[in-house]
Formats: sequence, C-alpha cells, structure tokens
Amino acid sequence: MRLSRALAVLDRRIDGTPLALCRVMVGTAALVRGLASYFVMMRVLSPGGVRAPGFDWSPPVSLVAAPWLIGIWLIAAFCFLVGFRTRLSGAVLAVTIAYYLLADGSLYASHIYFLLLIVFLLTVADSGAAFSVDWYLRGMPRAEVAYGPVLLLKLQVAIVYFFAGIAKLNPAFLSGEVLPENLSSFPDAWMTPEVAIAASWAAMMLEFYLVFALWIRRLRMSAIFFGLIFHGLIVVTMSFYAGLITYSTTIVATYWLYLSNEEVAVLRQRIAGFLGSDGERYETA
Repeated sequence: MRLSRALAVLDRRIDGTPLALCRVMVGTAALVRGLASYFVMMRVLSPGGVRAPGFDWSPPVSLVAAPWLIGIWLIAAFCFLVGFRTRLSGAVLAVTIAYYLLADGSLYASHIYFLLLIVFLLTVADSGAAFSVDWYLRGMPRAEVAYGPVLLLKLQVAIVYFFAGIAKLNPAFLSGEVLPENLSSFPDAWMTPEVAIAASWAAMMLEFYLVFALWIRRLRMSAIFFGLIFHGLIVVTMSFYAGLITYSTTIVATYWLYLSNEEVAVLRQRIAGFLGSDGERYETA
C-alpha cells in the first residue's frame, strides 16, 4: 500500500511552467559555459598547455576537433534554451558536456558536472512541455509533466546545499581565514576579522537552511530571497567569471520548481499574457 502511494505521488501530473523556466535559465548558463569552455580548451590543448589525460577509454580531444565539439555544445544549448526538439537537444548537450569532462582532467570543474546533472534531469523531465518551440508547434496545449523527475531535480539541489554546508564545517573556514582570500572584489577595509567570521558562519548556516526551507511553504519565500542574495553576492564579490555565473544561474533556476500550485497558476497566466497567447485556452485545453 505504501509503495503504491509513493508511486502514485511520483507519477502524478503537475504544471510544466516552472520546469520550462528552469530550462530557459539552465540553457542560458550552458551557453555561457560553452563559450568560456572554448577558450579553456584552446589554452589546455595548445602546445605548452598543461594536460591531465582523462580516462583510458575516453577518446582524446585534439586542437582541431575542439571548435567542433564546442560548436555542437552551443547549438544544442541554444536549442535546449528555446525548447526546440528539447529531449534530443538536451541529450546531445548532456553527452557533449560529459565528453568534455572526460576527455582531459584539466577540463574538469565541479560546476560543469553540476550543470551536466541538471541538464540530464531536465531532459528526462520533459522540460520542453511548456513555453517552448515544441509546445508552440503542438498548438500550445495545457502542459503537464510527471512529478518524479521534478522531485529528483529538487533532491539534487538539496544534496548540493547539504554537502556545501558540510564542507564549510571546519575550523579554517569558520575562523574567517578562507573567505577573505576568495573575495577578490570585496573592499579589504570592510573585511575585518569580525566580518569575516560572521560572513563565514552565515554562509554555512544559510546553505543548511536552504536544504529544507525551500520545501516548506511558510519558509519558501525567505529561502528564495536569501538564496538569490547569496548567489548574487558570490558572483559579484568573489570573481565575475563563467564558473560562478554558471553555478549560480543553474542552482537558482531550480527555485521555480518549489512554487506552490497557486503561485504557478498566477505565474502561468502572466507569462501567457506576456507572450500574447490565450491564457484561458492554456488553462482549459
């Protein structure tokens, strides 16, 4: 009985609007990371570049093949962003990113691996079911998706925040020694030892808070508010580079998935009005 109930929950249909918004933001992050990855590959693969060979069974990437690989990445990311052949473009994008990570150890970065996981789960979740080229070509029907893959996306985010909090539970970080070294854009005069310690503890506690607060309706808006500020400050104060932009955009994109049914209904109508589509048709089709 419990198993049947659990399967029923996973199989129930929910509105696909939050998933579509998540897809658009993640697709944008994939485009940014793809452009940055081109320059990284050129530097690593050029004569004199520092190489760290990948797995033995993974075909190496040559300097000549690198532009083609990134070209496929960018085309797939754009198609995924706009929702054109979403599952195919998402699968191609995921495979391309995976190959990029496996081809050479010097190309690996944790935020790219996280991007890969989210792209894969969005592809499985049918994130092109709403507000996409595919959806438009089907006549803009009411778009519903299974809850199971969406739950996996939310769990993935919770896992990231949980282990990020765990990683900060050490004397070096909580003493305020680590943070000032990474805040390259933060004025040194403001980063007193007291501020560094307070900011370190606040970052650690916030990541643990986000693990569960995003799931609780009464706490959700505060979690989203503080999460947006947190990730915005990471990009602005640490270093304005593609890695942090990719990570912050990807994880913030999943916040849409936590909205309640009522909040999604309002959001859907506003998007439909902005696009000039028939919101009533979308609601009842």
